[in-house]
Amino acid sequence: MGRTIFWLLLSCNVACATLPTTGTFVEHPAPGAMQQLAIDAARQLALLYPPKGTHVSFAQATNDAFALPLLSEVRGLGFAVTEGRTRGSQISLSYVIDEVDPFYRVVLHVASARRRVSLARAYTHRATTVRAASAWAQQVTP
Repeated sequence: MGRTIFWLLLSCNVACATLPTTGTFVEHPAPGAMQQLAIDAARQLALLYPPKGTHVSFAQATNDAFALPLLSEVRGLGFAVTEGRTRGSQISLSYVIDEVDPFYRVVLHVASARRRVSLARAYTHRATTVRAASAWAQQVTP
């Protein structure tokens, strides 16, 4: 009996450890919502890091509904962008987009050699509109 419980607990731990911790976790986004969120996220990134001369490396897959418009926006603002982790990048970017109806939450994780910054913002969504429900919150870790 003790061995069975041990193996069940171990398998639960392994299952939890393999769940993705970054990405987009919104099953059915409102039309245009991810584009609007990406534009706002890119603008916030540009406020903290000057686009000219800053090299951003995306630390996760860039093929979901949020990553594609975010890549486009970040490049459009003038950042040098690399998809995938690379050495020599000035900042590494990852994100989490999730939903608790009627809210979306955007969390950006930005890591550099000097510090780690987490940015978070909540949005409300209805039909085709997305509106900021909070200011950007920022947590800096040296």
